[in-house]
Amino acid sequence: MNAPAGPDAASATAVAPAGPAAVFAEGRDPALWRRPISNGRVAASADRILRRALDAIGTPIPTLGFALYRRFDVDDDRMAFQNAYFDRRRRLYAAAIGALLSDEVPISEAEDAIWAICDEYAWALPAHIPELSAPHPEIPHDDIIDLFSAETAFFLAEIANLLEGRLHPLVRSRIEREVERRVFTPFRQREWFWETVETNWSGVCAAGVGIAALHLDTPGLDAILDRCTAAMGAMMDGYGDDGVCVEGLNYWSYGFGHFVMYAEALRQSRGVDLWAGTDRWSAEKVAVVAGFAAQVSLGGRAVAAFSDSAAFGVVSPAMVTFLERRDPTVPHTPVELWAEQPETSHNWGLLVRTFVWARDASPDADLPLAPDRWFADAEWLVARRMAESGGDSVEVGFAAKGGNNAEPHNHNDLGSFVFAVAGEPLLSELGMGLYDGRYFLEEYRYAVPTAGSHGHSVPIVGGVRQHHGPLARAVVERVSVAPEGAELTLDLRAGYDVPELQELTRELRFRGPTMQVRDRFAASAPLEFVDRLVSLYPISLESGGAVIRGERSAVRLSWDVKRWTPRLDTLEYRTHEDEPAIAYALDLVTVDAAAECVVTVEVVAR
Repeated sequence: MNAPAGPDAASATAVAPAGPAAVFAEGRDPALWRRPISNGRVAASADRILRRALDAIGTPIPTLGFALYRRFDVDDDRMAFQNAYFDRRRRLYAAAIGALLSDEVPISEAEDAIWAICDEYAWALPAHIPELSAPHPEIPHDDIIDLFSAETAFFLAEIANLLEGRLHPLVRSRIEREVERRVFTPFRQREWFWETVETNWSGVCAAGVGIAALHLDTPGLDAILDRCTAAMGAMMDGYGDDGVCVEGLNYWSYGFGHFVMYAEALRQSRGVDLWAGTDRWSAEKVAVVAGFAAQVSLGGRAVAAFSDSAAFGVVSPAMVTFLERRDPTVPHTPVELWAEQPETSHNWGLLVRTFVWARDASPDADLPLAPDRWFADAEWLVARRMAESGGDSVEVGFAAKGGNNAEPHNHNDLGSFVFAVAGEPLLSELGMGLYDGRYFLEEYRYAVPTAGSHGHSVPIVGGVRQHHGPLARAVVERVSVAPEGAELTLDLRAGYDVPELQELTRELRFRGPTMQVRDRFAASAPLEFVDRLVSLYPISLESGGAVIRGERSAVRLSWDVKRWTPRLDTLEYRTHEDEPAIAYALDLVTVDAAAECVVTVEVVAR
């Protein structure tokens, strides 16, 4: 990349390029891979990935035939192809890392897996390929650069360099030819939509293309890196100054994780310091974004799981270790959020860096509670307190959101909240749903509980759920963060297409360990008002209220039983992993032209 020469150039002065050998140089030391790993979790992951590599020796590589390729066109099923596609990649990851860890894993295992991936019809997922079954598409199918074709270029180029001198020269040569043909040439020939979108796509695709180009020192490298850095600017534009990734924690880890790897590769090989800021983002913004995982932790693996975030959080040990070491001011992420089995990830870059960046990490076991925080751009409120439960001191976490219903990876969730005790989100978000061919179609997405408002702890008015779109926006009337607790008051009327509705105000108060939800309804004619409360855990009605019990904790819910009639319901859905799941709903119901529902949530002994 050239020295600063445009709106997206790094502000730091470029030094003489160190060349491709400097990219992830710390991972190229063979002696490092054979030294004992002092971090117990990382050592256990290394043992599992080595065992996976050894168990795979002599077994067939999953096939990717035409029938699997077409499934997305035939019946919207993307999982059958993806399972085999990612199994191939995990097999290569295990073979490559296993060969670095031990001579027990023959290099032929990696070579065969590389050869199979180079044989694939296309590297992009069928769900991301336009004109999937067309014999003469406008853009050839194997020219499509999506998240995973970019990642494929990245990991093939990096594995070629990590195993340099051990791979057969023909295998190395084929990697170079296929990455050039499928990624670099199409990238030079056209501009891609993801270069300007303000989501994880811009960051992941840019990092994949850019790091692969650095590893292979491809012709036209400066021009490629200039475009990749500009695309990183688009992703950074998607974060507010408060540092929130409105797509959710998973997509922060995925998108910003690729920023971390790309920025470090540029610093190592080109002497360009993206951490210092550019004309698109400041060093201060990078630091705020870097602390996102710690800021949304609610204790244990519970997190502010809004949008398409998993209900239980997980972060890359490599990523958080690197960020905390690079900038001591970045809030430390609780060790409970560390990925237990990073070897199951399809994210090569953070997986392999776990065994280098985090091998000797000593994360803090007992971190102080992060301060309560109002994230003004995203309109998220997050607060934490300690409480007594059954004689134990446990962390109680609370998160609530305003925002709008047209956010990236949107859920219809104005006024939704999470209440977690001892790491269990007893009042819950369901997390991301199954990404099949219909999930991103508006008419289907909001009919399933994971994204529709009926799967969130928000009201239902006259049988009407929240609607989708930028006009469905919460109006923040009041927010307070103080030593005694946190409060948020929202006007939610714009989220409901109900002509009779005149008032719908939600007031959330967290006086840890107690939370209170106060909803005020008013209409020009009597309507059925429903206050819905959703949990991943069973809800039981008991005298004067209800109890939600997790495995380690419990809360009691109380309300005006004379005015509001309780009704239990279940919500069936499929998880992101395509597993059947059930959530539980408590509906408090009344019919009137005006009503106020006050629900108090208190921590009780399990």
